[in-house]
Amino acid sequence: MKNERLFEIVWLLMKNKMLSAQVLADHFEVSIRTIYRDIETLSMANIPIYTQPGKNGGVALMEHFVLDKMVLSEEEKNQILVSLQANGFDSETNKQTLSKISSLFLQDTLDWIEVDFSNWVNPKKEADYFEVMKDAIFSKHCLNINYLNSNGENKKRKVDPYKLYFRGQAWYLYAFCHLRKEFRWFKLLRIHDLKVSEETFIRKEMVEEPRAKYLTVNNDIEALLKIDKKLSYRVQEELHPYIIKEDDHYYFVKVKMDEQGLFYYLMSFGEQAELLKPVHLRDKMRERIEKLNLIYKP
Repeated sequence: MKNERLFEIVWLLMKNKMLSAQVLADHFEVSIRTIYRDIETLSMANIPIYTQPGKNGGVALMEHFVLDKMVLSEEEKNQILVSLQANGFDSETNKQTLSKISSLFLQDTLDWIEVDFSNWVNPKKEADYFEVMKDAIFSKHCLNINYLNSNGENKKRKVDPYKLYFRGQAWYLYAFCHLRKEFRWFKLLRIHDLKVSEETFIRKEMVEEPRAKYLTVNNDIEALLKIDKKLSYRVQEELHPYIIKEDDHYYFVKVKMDEQGLFYYLMSFGEQAELLKPVHLRDKMRERIEKLNLIYKP
């Protein structure tokens, strides 16, 4: 308890410059004698604290005293700043906060990393939504959204936002859906007309943590693909964990996707990829390709 009080005394003096012993005693609900003993303890610990007698006197720290002289090593200061910078301190408000912390530590910020999770199509929309959702999570405000599901249906939803989660090159919102009465995943790029409601919510215990679920749906299909090694750069970037074997010319990759997503993904490889299994989907793939041929028929 005493150590906590000593630490808080230092913080109060850093914030207020000078406080009377009586104010400190009232704040901690201890005697003035106890405060003077604390001042002596801090002084013996090489904290530059002093008392100034007189009507306008009180307890103060020497000018330019900073926290790092007391509790943090150079390595610890840098680790704190690097951690903050690496964990999304990229908005203007967060940059100001990081700057203040850097000043407190008398450290320069380390411009060692820059992360941009937005896509190339509409990065501003995703970034704006991210900030709005982040604020709603902290303030516990419901969100009203229009969400485009995998069936192409655009439906209005009211959700209680709990967590933002990045996986597989995309941002997701983990939220309680009032329509479905359960926790659901919402891909940010499929959200339209995002509005913060005046209605607030009480946080429930989350059914599962985002890392416990792999953002798949019930109709996912396990498929075996054969992909030309001329596209090694894509396979290594996108599918490396799913390679089950390879020969001199091809990779054999096992993936899990819904039927429509699988079709579009295969088409992105053109003639350099082939669906091997399941066999029944090969016929459907052929039908889709034939329909495409009719579009471009002379």
